Amino acid sequence: MSVNSIEKKQNEERMLRYQYASRRHYNHAEILNDLVWVCCIVSWLTIFLPDSSTWRMFFIAVPFFMDIIAVLLNWLMTVNVASASALRKYFDAYVLAINIGQFTKSEVQELEELSIKAVKHSPEKSKEQMDNTGRDNPAGVRNWYEFSQPLSEQDAIYECQKQNCWWNKKITCERIIHMVIRLLVLVLLAVFFKIETKTGILLIIFSSGGLIIKCAERLVENMRYYMLSLKIDGALDVLTNSRSYENIEKLQAKIDARRAIPVLERNHIHKRHAKEYSELYHDITTVQK
Repeated sequence: MSVNSIEKKQNEERMLRYQYASRRHYNHAEILNDLVWVCCIVSWLTIFLPDSSTWRMFFIAVPFFMDIIAVLLNWLMTVNVASASALRKYFDAYVLAINIGQFTKSEVQELEELSIKAVKHSPEKSKEQMDNTGRDNPAGVRNWYEFSQPLSEQDAIYECQKQNCWWNKKITCERIIHMVIRLLVLVLLAVFFKIETKTGILLIIFSSGGLIIKCAERLVENMRYYMLSLKIDGALDVLTNSRSYENIEKLQAKIDARRAIPVLERNHIHKRHAKEYSELYHDITTVQK
């Protein structure tokens, strides 16, 4: 798969549709995940309501309904992540010619339906995204992979995989910082309400079931994401010296698996840094000529 072939295939109208649809589903999943957190926090905050007959029904009903809504939203979030990762998986398989035969005809038809619906839902926004590159404002999906020099077939595929990993590390660092800040805010809120309402610490803990479960679930998924990222880094190192198709295929399988884990990068972070990171990576690889 030559550089020219990758550059041509990634900008085919169909592949641009897939990339736009994938980004749209990931963005929806991010919003849904935020709403799940809101539901868990609202449910948790009800324990600080005054203990009176006026508020008693709210104390019982609000957590019940918030927890049900959170479960539904969490399910929708996982559905969107599955759709987004499948679209991106096909994009790489087609553009890089890596195990494209793994997709059945019905699976491809489902992906076509997802991409067509996404474009029809937002025709103007989709056109803007499909016309723009990562260096435009707003950042788009055209020229997803960029090359600063001519490369052999396997070197070109390896370069695309390396770009995936490089971008992931950059965005992940900021996501972790934001996550730590949000957790600290939750802790400070708990301390504040405990002091203001004189709520017992045991009551706070026992009444925070939904929030604790959500935190535990996020911790498990983030650990899965981290452990898989370590394996990806190891596979990438192997390819530095051995660009065999078998090793390329194994690395791609790990990249696809990581995309399917419901650990979501922040869209606003990507939009803010897309041009900066695109230019930085180009400058780095140009120096390495």
